[in-house]
Amino acid sequence: MKKAILAVAMVMAMGSTSAMAADAEGGQLNFHGLVSATTCSKVVSTSRGDESTDGNIYLETATPADITTEVADATYGAKAEPFSIVLNCKDASEVTTGTKASLSMVSSFGNTKGTLDNDTNLTAAGMAAAKNVNIAIHDADTKTLMKVDGADVHEATFDASKIATYHFVASYVKAVLGDDVTPGHVTTNAMYTFTYQ
Repeated sequence: MKKAILAVAMVMAMGSTSAMAADAEGGQLNFHGLVSATTCSKVVSTSRGDESTDGNIYLETATPADITTEVADATYGAKAEPFSIVLNCKDASEVTTGTKASLSMVSSFGNTKGTLDNDTNLTAAGMAAAKNVNIAIHDADTKTLMKVDGADVHEATFDASKIATYHFVASYVKAVLGDDVTPGHVTTNAMYTFTYQ
């Protein structure tokens, strides 16, 4: 039987404020959720600790001079930060040692290069977004780009404890090689989906 597990990293609901008065104030709402018929748990593990299902990956602060290259398939960008996604299916009877889990990622910030665009519409703590910066995700085991396009699939095998682990690295890359990087926040997101059979 094929099972699918969907985890929402972040879904942002943002409305237009163009029709509002000039002195109107507001905020952002982040909705997190999961509906799953499986008995598997998900953990996102970073240098800051583990988080269930949804994770936050914090890259070290970079200077514009640190970010010099566009994305490359087998090369990390600047300030590479490792993280893992762990699928624990210990209570799933249909999972056995050797069962394959497939993972893909998709995002409204995904682009044709397979990286994640910075959310340039967001102001974080009063700071405007950095320009010409994307986030690249590489599979740390194969050092290949994890394209955030919904079609690129990476596999992991469940061990005897019914755990499958994906090791990734996130890094800063230039959106356009010939353009300058400007300072500011870098904020983006992606959803990941597991299937196993």
